[in-house]
Amino acid sequence: MGACEYLSWSRVQLYLRCPRAFWYRYIEQVPNSFTSSALVLGSAVHDLVGEHFGKLMTGEPTEDTPCAAEFIGACFDEADPAVKLGAKEDRGGLCNLGAAMVSALTGHDLLGDTWSVAGVEERVTGPLIDEAPPFVGYIDLMLVDDDGSLGVVDFKTTKSRWSSATLRENSGQLVLYEALLDATNTHRSFLTVTKAKAPKVQQLTVEGSEQARERLHEQVRHVWRGIESGTFPAHPGWGCGYCGYQDRCPHSSA
Repeated sequence: MGACEYLSWSRVQLYLRCPRAFWYRYIEQVPNSFTSSALVLGSAVHDLVGEHFGKLMTGEPTEDTPCAAEFIGACFDEADPAVKLGAKEDRGGLCNLGAAMVSALTGHDLLGDTWSVAGVEERVTGPLIDEAPPFVGYIDLMLVDDDGSLGVVDFKTTKSRWSSATLRENSGQLVLYEALLDATNTHRSFLTVTKAKAPKVQQLTVEGSEQARERLHEQVRHVWRGIESGTFPAHPGWGCGYCGYQDRCPHSSA
């Protein structure tokens, strides 16, 4: 499906970060010249944590989860295009880092005494605003508590602990998922883990409000107008060093 057929939170965020990168990926549909190590690490951690909660949902023993470091190593080896490591990165160190992050996330008492797992990587779709295509999203974790209330959780790997500003910047994702679920009064939270030798986990709640939904609608409306009108300026900066299109972008500062 092309960029005009559906939107997602990640597509909106890519357009906001760099419309030119959005153009390369979703309009021209050209392949990246390399795969970011952060992308591989984050995806592998998500997969392992999702498998852990999936087993909790079905009652399978979580001890059967594959060795995290080996699984992450295989993800690095199988990435296409090949992974580009940073100047101070090495494959073994990243695998061990990822294993520590998985352990921190799965060891966090997310469920407590009242929540149980209702879904993992749940696909949700639907319209948000009339003039834009429908959205497609994948909810990392759906929970239900003893009184039937719904919880929506998204996992994030991050360089450092989130500030209130970072939480606000990302909160639209969970506001969007609540809208696609056609639900209200859900419990919305991020579970973040830092990329550190001793990873730190934060569970951060996103407050829902009419103002939050209005901000999301306005943001999506402006992004869609930019896409529909063919407005794709480059936004050169620190992100160029991690962009798989830097070799073809004349504005790249990498």
